[in-house]
Amino acid sequence: MLAAAARRAGTASTEYDMPPGCLALRRALARRALDWGVKILPEEIITTCGCTEAIVLCLRSVTRSGDTVAIESPTYFGLIQIIEQLGLRPLEIPTHPRTGMDLDGLERALRVRRVTACLVVPNFNNPLGSLMPVANKARLVALLAKKEIPLIEDDLYGDLYFDNGDRPHVAKAYDKRGLVMLCGSFSKSLAPGYRVGWMMPGRYFEAARNLKCATTGATPRCRSLLSRITSSTADMIII
Repeated sequence: MLAAAARRAGTASTEYDMPPGCLALRRALARRALDWGVKILPEEIITTCGCTEAIVLCLRSVTRSGDTVAIESPTYFGLIQIIEQLGLRPLEIPTHPRTGMDLDGLERALRVRRVTACLVVPNFNNPLGSLMPVANKARLVALLAKKEIPLIEDDLYGDLYFDNGDRPHVAKAYDKRGLVMLCGSFSKSLAPGYRVGWMMPGRYFEAARNLKCATTGATPRCRSLLSRITSSTADMIII
């Protein structure tokens, strides 16, 4: 079986896929990002070992131990664990089960607290399932941009929408200054075991890539997993 796989994949099955990662996948992600409202070049994308690694690298790129990170409340417990393990302080902002983070509450918090970064799941927050409206996403990006606060956007669940309309846009679609760091993966829409994720870290690209090189280094060889990724998850074909 190993010999057959080696003949099929050739050297792709034995080489490291060093940062920024598989070019074919990054090109496909750049095309898919158009459906998310984002215009981005493949050279601005870094592949990762799942979305969790992308979030960790983004947090490490913009924070130091002791810094405060604004998050939704409630949110996925794993995000809180990541923040605590990095020596950061979570600042919980009330979150509506339909519209997401209370932006008035965030604005009040920013007046009295020094916040270094904001970590949000605008599309289908876990556990609430909230979907932040377009106007709120634009306001969130603008609100943080005024104070030069990077927004780490977890879009892991973005493809899990059930409406007949278009897929919800991401907050990064409204980013004009490179402050939004978009993270995602195929773990919830394709298969968790492939550990194929990515980040679009904006102005923090170099810092994120250097951290990726210094931690896990290579990413699973995506070329042997995905032959074509088009505008919808249903069009993904596994080889």
